[in-house]
Amino acid sequence: MLKLFLQQVYANVSGEPALEEPTVDVSSKEFYGEGYDDSDKRIPDMTIINRQLGIAFFLSYIFIFR
Repeated sequence: MLKLFLQQVYANVSGEPALEEPTVDVSSKEFYGEGYDDSDKRIPDMTIINRQLGIAFFLSYIFIFR
């Protein structure tokens, strides 16, 4: 299973022993509580990121000069 593989990779990289207790699968409702909404249902606002990284300028430059 992927989760067992990733646990072993983490143990190898971190130098900590692998987990001995099993992982438990829970639903997002159980973990986060009532009212939790996955981010794939929301459209993030990229305004601040675009301003800080200049992505909008970069992308417009690519589209103009390709």
